[in-house]
Amino acid sequence: MEQHGGQSSPKLAHDPQRDRSMFLKRLLELARPSYPHLVGIFLLGAISVPISMLMPLPLKIAVDSVIGNQPLPPILNGLVPASVASSSTANLIVVLVVLLGLAVLSNLQVLASWLLQTYTGERLVFEQRNRLFWHAQRLSLASHDRRGVNDIAYRIQHDAPAIQFIFIQGILPLVTAALTFMGMFYVVARIDRSIAVVALVISPALMIAARRSGYRVRRAWQDVKTLDSSAMLLMNEALSSIRVVKAFNTEDFEDSRFRLRSRERMKEQVRLASIQAGYHLLISFAIAAGSAAALLIGIRHVQMGLVTLGSLLLVMAYVAQLYEPLRVISSKIPDLQSWRVSLERAFALFEENPELGGISGDGANAAPVSGRVALENVNFDYANGQRALDGVSFSVPAGTKVALIGPSGSGKTTLVNLLTRFYEPTRGCVLLDDVVLHSYSVTHLRQQFAVIGQEPVLFSATIADNISYGRFDASREEIIEAAVAAHAHEFIVSLPRGYETKIGEGGSRLSGGQRQRLSIARAFLKNAPILILDEPTSALDAATESELLDSLHKVMQGRTAFVIAHRLNTIRDCDVLLILEKGKLKEMRWRTEEPVSIAAEMLAQ
Repeated sequence: MEQHGGQSSPKLAHDPQRDRSMFLKRLLELARPSYPHLVGIFLLGAISVPISMLMPLPLKIAVDSVIGNQPLPPILNGLVPASVASSSTANLIVVLVVLLGLAVLSNLQVLASWLLQTYTGERLVFEQRNRLFWHAQRLSLASHDRRGVNDIAYRIQHDAPAIQFIFIQGILPLVTAALTFMGMFYVVARIDRSIAVVALVISPALMIAARRSGYRVRRAWQDVKTLDSSAMLLMNEALSSIRVVKAFNTEDFEDSRFRLRSRERMKEQVRLASIQAGYHLLISFAIAAGSAAALLIGIRHVQMGLVTLGSLLLVMAYVAQLYEPLRVISSKIPDLQSWRVSLERAFALFEENPELGGISGDGANAAPVSGRVALENVNFDYANGQRALDGVSFSVPAGTKVALIGPSGSGKTTLVNLLTRFYEPTRGCVLLDDVVLHSYSVTHLRQQFAVIGQEPVLFSATIADNISYGRFDASREEIIEAAVAAHAHEFIVSLPRGYETKIGEGGSRLSGGQRQRLSIARAFLKNAPILILDEPTSALDAATESELLDSLHKVMQGRTAFVIAHRLNTIRDCDVLLILEKGKLKEMRWRTEEPVSIAAEMLAQ
């Protein structure tokens, strides 16, 4: 039987058309819950079009009907009594009423749109981040090893928000701008067709320039994002290893590394800004030239008596508003490319397949296992081709305490990672209670294991929360019972807030021995039938190790245990020794066959 989970599956050949279709499909799928809100934003944007078209109207009335002698537009005649219809004062009042009314409507539209855009944008980001985080936690360890924690975190935290920019600041403004452009063009054409034609002439040139600029911006943004993620990795490495940095006096070295990467990022950002600035300059010149041509034609038409001065002012106001949608459309196309880069980086996580978690139909995972473990001719290769395990086979009955012995790099940790399906064997199979691991769901399988590592993993929560991690339904009595069994209760109750004491990030406010006792208490509380101990005392001094051994031996009682250790005390009570060397199982020795002194000799070697 062969498994191929140790290496990533080959990717399909790059196909731009297929990539674009998949991107749009996933984008629309993620936005589906927010469709009603996006429609609301679109309708509010559509309302802004007639408001914008009416905004220049008061200026025309003021020039033609208040300062001049032209009658009010027919649509406003009904607002003024016939007796004062020719009064400039009445016309002025009409101008002020219309101006204030339009201002109120415009501000109400802006306020409603702003609130709905904010809510919808944040909801889109919320959904996107949650889905990415959910998916990232279910990726295999091989995927995490390949990408790295910092790269995944950057994509979730910094690339995911691009989804709101694409919709809220990209697609919807583009649609609104297109509607505004069509409305303004129609009105300008009704007043002066020549000016409308001049305004339309520059549109294709702007669209072509926007498209070419978009390609260049996208490539530049890909480089910026890569450098951003790299700089974040260096920063997090230095800060998370601050004790080592200080111990070796390498602050200046880390500063120089971070500065170098940040300087590269700065140069790329400046290059990107120069591309965008040059493009925006081109847009401004084109719009200025179009406006100048429209003004020249308009003045000639006023001199010829074809339009009134008020109509010219109205047309020029419309021309300004006509060019604004063109400016928006032209600038949003490159912006959409930059946001697309970020969103494609986030979507790339979805392309990683989650762990296989199929459940067989024979009910093998209906109850806790007894703990029989077997490996049959198991190989495991890392993605770089390095073989970590080569033809390993053994079988141990339930309740056996197994010691894994061998030099560093012999495959001990890889072997226990296969038991929990953190990795998948390249060849062969792993069986639990004579059932292949793939017959269990991942969730049920890992409920059968408790892991105590060399460096205890604790969270920035209370002591009680850390002990009950994975057993959130545990009562306070069960938590205390586990702490007592791990000899942790005494130091816990001596703390100011006892079990409600917050232990800081990674348990930084506790000693190494105290942190390890909490890990042992967590294993007691989980009460899993199989226990994995990965050098649990190697980071402790001899005195602290001696105190913890009783707790470790107690937690192993009645369980199948796999113990990785380089100290004899940790494996003294083990039933069988598995001796690994260069990924091969060199020997398997039972306690009844060889004395403990043999183990001591091998550990010394």
